[in-house]
Amino acid sequence: METRKKPDWGGGLKKLLLLAAAVISVLLVLRAEGINLFTRHMSGQEYTQYVRQRAEETIPYFDQRYFLTALSDRDLDVAVTVYQCAMNFRSSCRFDRPVGEEEFAKILTALNMDCPELMQMDLGKASFYTYSALTRLVIQWEPVYTMQEGEYTGLRQACEEQIRRLLEETEGLDSLARERYIFEALAQRCLYSTAAPHCAQACGLLVDGSAKCDGISKGFKWVMEAAGERCLTVTADIPGQDVGHAWNILELDGAWYRVDLTQSVRNEKNGDIGFPGVICYAFNIADSIPKTEYVINEKLLQVAELPQCVSMDKSAYAGSGRLIRAGENPLRRLRQELDTLCRTGGGAMAVQFESNEDFASLDIRGLVKDVLNSQEHALSAQYIISEEYNLIAIVVRA
Repeated sequence: METRKKPDWGGGLKKLLLLAAAVISVLLVLRAEGINLFTRHMSGQEYTQYVRQRAEETIPYFDQRYFLTALSDRDLDVAVTVYQCAMNFRSSCRFDRPVGEEEFAKILTALNMDCPELMQMDLGKASFYTYSALTRLVIQWEPVYTMQEGEYTGLRQACEEQIRRLLEETEGLDSLARERYIFEALAQRCLYSTAAPHCAQACGLLVDGSAKCDGISKGFKWVMEAAGERCLTVTADIPGQDVGHAWNILELDGAWYRVDLTQSVRNEKNGDIGFPGVICYAFNIADSIPKTEYVINEKLLQVAELPQCVSMDKSAYAGSGRLIRAGENPLRRLRQELDTLCRTGGGAMAVQFESNEDFASLDIRGLVKDVLNSQEHALSAQYIISEEYNLIAIVVRA
């Protein structure tokens, strides 16, 4: 008689449990190493679309952000995770795809330059990384916050309210007129300060009205992006000095222009000649105008090459005819402008030169004195000569 062996259900269950435990262990290891099986099995195009959608849904004005859009798909994926972490004030965040330390430094630089709303942290300060034991890649990041969530929420709302008002005030203006209005409005409300509590953040300009170049350039960028323009922040060192500088590069009608709002904000060093309104030292100028030697932050250049600013077509003085172009007779043009101002009994004007050589060739002080002496009526003049920006601002009084 044939005898059948009873199934060993207990042994089978034990094997099943062991297999389940092994699978769970593998998944835990993958999680610990920052490996996401869902994204790992995507095709290149699918992953690109997935990351792009994440970025557009998470980061405001993403398509206008210069450095973030230059990142690879993998680095952008990490950048979005860092952004979400910061906005939710998490103590740490893990990455679906581990990233090298150099690449992670590029990611933080891109976020720092492109996202002025990240006011709750200093992305340039030291932070804490966790490395994969297998690959030595960064799998986790612990941010360092410089303000509490409640303070941040209040400041961000105040910034957005100021931006909303500026956009309402400029509704219906073309891009250039809107930029000029925003530039002058922000310049008039800000006092340059390196000691104000939020001087290095956008809220220093937009809310406190006290900021240094970092906060000023970030605040201007935030407003211009909300206005629909592509604008980036640039940082640089000044050889031989302990301090650097920051400014903006703005795209209008397919051309890039250098904008340095810091030069026009209220500052004791600027001098006061009673000039009405704002003196636009560096409004939509070419890179060749400033005389200071700047060395662009190498971290920026590792993310993306900067656009070149070569045009003066949308400078503050081009539209009014007071941009003296290269190739014109600079002495005759400046004399004409001064004569016209004096014949009308006085007033104020600012003139900028496109050519460094033309500006350097003029004896401006002697010319002003000569023109005043040639008038029938006694006139006096006060003026500012900016050798840095090829500019003279003058106020003539009877």
